[in-house]
Amino acid sequence: MKDSDIHLSVIIPTYNEKDNMSILFDRISRCLHHLNYEIIVVDDNSPDGTAQQVQELSRKYPVKLVVRKHVKGLATAVVDGFRHAAGEIFVVMDADLQHPPEKITSLVDEIHRGADIAIGSRYKVENGFGEFNLIRKTMSKIANLLAKILLRELPDIKDIQSGFFAMKRDVIKDVELKPAGYKILLEILGVGKYKTVTETGYTFSKRENGESKLGAGTIIDYIRHLVSLSWRKGELTRFLKYCIIGATGIIVNTATLFFFTGILGVFYLLSSAAAYEVSIITNFIMNDRWTFEDLVLPGISNSFLTRAVYYNGTMVLGAVFGIVLLYIFTEFLNINYIISNLVSITIVTVWRYYTSVMTVWKSEVQNL
Repeated sequence: MKDSDIHLSVIIPTYNEKDNMSILFDRISRCLHHLNYEIIVVDDNSPDGTAQQVQELSRKYPVKLVVRKHVKGLATAVVDGFRHAAGEIFVVMDADLQHPPEKITSLVDEIHRGADIAIGSRYKVENGFGEFNLIRKTMSKIANLLAKILLRELPDIKDIQSGFFAMKRDVIKDVELKPAGYKILLEILGVGKYKTVTETGYTFSKRENGESKLGAGTIIDYIRHLVSLSWRKGELTRFLKYCIIGATGIIVNTATLFFFTGILGVFYLLSSAAAYEVSIITNFIMNDRWTFEDLVLPGISNSFLTRAVYYNGTMVLGAVFGIVLLYIFTEFLNINYIISNLVSITIVTVWRYYTSVMTVWKSEVQNL
């Protein structure tokens, strides 16, 4: 088959996956027999003979093999796979059979229906994480939350860490990808050219052969990649601006609290409510004029007054939460009300930023 005839490229990074390749290729072939497709295997010089096995199987299946001897890493392997792919649609999946090949057609159908990126999501079906233990599930949710905080355009995407997805070639055309570790989708969502994203549910299957690559190094790579991507996108700078304004808000809040309670003798909980409202107003004005000044906001968000109302509304819950924490710290833990106030404000700051980027200064990325 000529490269010009290929419609779909399935990109599979591998390292020590020899025992899975025959089963994987057979399942892919069964579900894609009606399409002009190719399989791109990018192997990091596996010592178990994965490359040799793939070379042998290429006599039966439409496989291109790329062996990397001096570079390792799942995400960079996928990027190399993109360079060798001929299709107009790319599908990325693992070789460990935890991503069901039978779901490839569902992802491709979403692309044909207009999505730029279609993500296989473990959050879209009941028990989508399969036999993941509670610690793994909790780690996944924390990782998602960190990404949503540091990358403003991601809040509506549930499974940011998914390694199973499809996309149009144009999403990464002329885009410089600089991934680290395992989460190539995070890089694509951060710098790719797309407008519409959809998620299709699937259940993460049990690994039958080989060993999981997840470890402490994977977690470190994820954080390093997230910080790098956030910095390149300017979102880390934005978050730092928000924190600076938040620190200013703490000063305004504390000064207002002290003025009403320390000088005028007003009950401290009432003073705290007033202090939160004053700091909310001052923080909104500074964030709107500095932190988010570069954004071109769609629709109703174009109105300064509308943004102010939205911001005030979203901050009220944080203020109530902060006041409850203030009461607990002061009345039950016997901590001075000024110190209690500082602690409670710190706790709600990250929540405030996350809420702000989800509502007031929301991304224009669409979900189908």
